[in-house]
Amino acid sequence: MSVAHAIASVAMEMSKESKPPGLHFGWPEMGALAASWSYLAFGEGNIPWKVRELIHLAEPNRERRPRVIVG
Repeated sequence: MSVAHAIASVAMEMSKESKPPGLHFGWPEMGALAASWSYLAFGEGNIPWKVRELIHLAEPNRERRPRVIVG
């Protein structure tokens, strides 16, 4: 299991018991290609986008989804 999968799983579990949480990530100081390579090679750098994608696949109801905030 990757870091993104673990974060998405915990957020989805938290959504079952209360209001969906907001997940806050820092914006990486690298370009999209470098971030994608870093994610593929080391499992880091592209985590916010992967977490968002996993949550959107797991929860079709927009109101029940945890919010992913990157800034």
